[in-house]
Amino acid sequence: MQVGPEGRPAGARLSLLAGPGTYNVKLSAGGKELTERLLVLKDPHSGGSEADIRLQFTFLQSVQNNFVQVGQMVTQIETLRKQLQALGGSQQGSDLKGGAAALEEQLIEIEGGLHQLRITGGQDGMRWAGKLTVKIPHLFTELQNSDFAPTSQQITVNEQFTRETRELRTKLDQLMSKDVAAFNRLLAQRGVPAISTSAGNF
Repeated sequence: MQVGPEGRPAGARLSLLAGPGTYNVKLSAGGKELTERLLVLKDPHSGGSEADIRLQFTFLQSVQNNFVQVGQMVTQIETLRKQLQALGGSQQGSDLKGGAAALEEQLIEIEGGLHQLRITGGQDGMRWAGKLTVKIPHLFTELQNSDFAPTSQQITVNEQFTRETRELRTKLDQLMSKDVAAFNRLLAQRGVPAISTSAGNF
């Protein structure tokens, strides 16, 4: 799974809706580019004001940013775990296999704060508490279903998600700069290709 700019580690997709205003729409096809102005009007049946919608849009950008970061971390961790599992199943020495297993355990611990790893299908989503990959989209959808500004409770919840995301990012960065880097040095000494630390497809 490769998580794109909108994020989708749990099948969710957070797409921001444009608020009322005038926009320039560009269409490029056959080497030509056409531009047209587009006026987006507020739903006349909505009780929210245009100011509310602008506040909502700014807030949802923050929520979406957290989700993108979470998705990027899940992708990076799963990419690393796939490489470590391949190394553990190879003909390498027991110390390298043990090092790979230890690293994967650390990665699983971090990923467990991002995504509920015990969900395999069926009703597992009801048995195990959702993590950030579920909680963030829920907050996003809850607010975007109306045209009102975020409540103080929603702002507080997003601040908590932001802290959790930042803390997990710090843990992952520290693991990458210390443990993963040390493991790659060991691999180099044994003439084994280093594991890639970039977030790729898995």
